[in-house]
Amino acid sequence: MVKILKKVSFRLLWFILIILTILIVHTLGITNLSTLSLNYNEVIFETVSPNGKNRAVVFNRNLGATTGHNYQISILKWNEGLRNRTGNAFISYSPINVEWQNDEILVVEILENKKIFKQINEVGRISILYVFPDE
Repeated sequence: MVKILKKVSFRLLWFILIILTILIVHTLGITNLSTLSLNYNEVIFETVSPNGKNRAVVFNRNLGATTGHNYQISILKWNEGLRNRTGNAFISYSPINVEWQNDEILVVEILENKKIFKQINEVGRISILYVFPDE
């Protein structure tokens, strides 16, 4: 009888612990475990398209002590948040300037000849023009 009570109380304790953990996670708003990642995006600046429907977010993606400073661009809808992901348009070690030419064209001026990891020419209906430094 004592062994049965120990098994029941052990299972009950685990059940209570699991319920408490779920309640704490829900209360703190941690519903996506990726938010616990040490990687994060640090916004450098953002610019809104002339019609206000889109924005270009320039940011540095920090992946910890082993990564250098990088410049990334994500093209987003005006109300879309920057997620904890890499840029959807551009990734490089080179500093950049970004400016909207019109509602559908973004001009990216690359300021230094450094490694480019990603260079997309179109995101949705937005075309991206790249201007490189003189060599």
